[in-house]
Amino acid sequence: MIISHRHRFIFLHAPKMAGSAIKLSLLPYLGRDDLILGALDDAIMQGLRPNRATIRHVLHPHSVAWFRQALSLPFTGKKGLAGFVNWANGRHFREVYGLVTHSGAQECQRAFPREFSEYERIAVTRNPWDYFVSAYFWRYRRLPAAEKPTFEQFVDAVYCNRSEFRGADFRRKLGARFYFMDDGSLALTDFIRFDDLADEWDRVRRKLGLPEQAGLARAKTHTREGRPYRDQYNTRTRDMVAELCAREISHFHHEF
Repeated sequence: MIISHRHRFIFLHAPKMAGSAIKLSLLPYLGRDDLILGALDDAIMQGLRPNRATIRHVLHPHSVAWFRQALSLPFTGKKGLAGFVNWANGRHFREVYGLVTHSGAQECQRAFPREFSEYERIAVTRNPWDYFVSAYFWRYRRLPAAEKPTFEQFVDAVYCNRSEFRGADFRRKLGARFYFMDDGSLALTDFIRFDDLADEWDRVRRKLGLPEQAGLARAKTHTREGRPYRDQYNTRTRDMVAELCAREISHFHHEF
């Protein structure tokens, strides 16, 4: 998530939709007091410097206290200092604003009501059938083959809202919460289509008044099986995803 006061926009970060890449592209051009949540570890490792607001969050006494507490625990996956900056900034957001990296539109409106009503509100939208396949391979990329659920087991767990295979957790992060308010109204003033990402990003970049140098970065790339996403589906799983994502499929005209 980004709240840019300098450029007057909010970027809602739906998972597995190039959100980290967009954040890396935007970070050098954010204002001193703009707010960014997530991807800071990747940014620092690529030589990008966090803005003043982020540094202020990281050096807040609560963040320092959390870090001291974390030193007594295994610090797995935090990528050293870069990971700490990302972690501490995230803890500050949860504590102060009640937001996490993948908070939806409704949560953002509650935390920033004025900005939400006045700023551009942008997110990336992706074909849900393609998204499910991408999320499946990313989510289980580190599991041995014998421990991975099948794609059908994964979709079924999400559809039935079961804790098995973290299906219920995944269901809470589906795209509709980034695109629509709880009353069903559209949350966005503009959106970026994932399947035409480079051109769409360039269009939105120009609309927001960002410089041409803010080209799309790369982050969290992962090679999945080379088969087309349609080959992962049978009639049952295709229809389950269609039902789960019916509202965004209809609004953004996605097709299987």
